[in-house]
Amino acid sequence: MHGSRSSSPTCAATGTPTGPRGTAGYNARALAAEFRDLVRTIGFGGGRPLVLVGHDMGAPPALLWAADHPDEVAGLVYVEEPVMLPDVLSGVLAYTSETMKEGSM
Repeated sequence: MHGSRSSSPTCAATGTPTGPRGTAGYNARALAAEFRDLVRTIGFGGGRPLVLVGHDMGAPPALLWAADHPDEVAGLVYVEEPVMLPDVLSGVLAYTSETMKEGSM
């Protein structure tokens, strides 16, 4: 596409052996807000609706952003999204240390 741009921020503390310190701010809703703030801060997209691409554990924050702010989202693409049972997924969305012992963001 002519004039297309992309950005691929990484979720906080992903890829680290120890994970996050504590749980504050480390849930899907907080990560969605962090990404929205980043987009606004750098002026990405020029205020136009964005196509969000959520990969792996970035998928829940992308889904919540789209659900909470549909006017900001032109489309949503899931790539290798986590497939979890509802009780496990709700623990990931809220970030519980018990859930993260078995599989983390």
